[in-house]
Amino acid sequence: MSMPTSQIIHDSILEIKLMPLTHAAGTLRKDDIDRILKHLSTSWRVGALITTGLTATIMLINLALAIYITIMVSESDYNVNGISSLFSSSCSTISTINRYIHLSINLIATVLLGASNYCMQCLYRELL
Repeated sequence: MSMPTSQIIHDSILEIKLMPLTHAAGTLRKDDIDRILKHLSTSWRVGALITTGLTATIMLINLALAIYITIMVSESDYNVNGISSLFSSSCSTISTINRYIHLSINLIATVLLGASNYCMQCLYRELL
């Protein structure tokens, strides 16, 4: 009789959890691993790493959008004497698009400000 897949996965995970982990000083006990994981999950460094990732992601999105818009404007039919229009439509449509663009910019700026504030507070706390 074969075991269900979920039982096989559960047993495999249990075996991995019960395997002793070794390092230069010897074997790590389960309470050592729990203490290390708890410290890592509550450490300010993890938060700083997450905010760094957010900031890098936002920078890459901004760079990609800048390149895309530059290419789009250079190929646009609305380019007259170096002045271009990105989009041409009714005033209400442009107003709605403008509102959402500015909402997105404000949201991104808020995330960047929060990330910067968090990192500065963590660094200042470490100085005390």
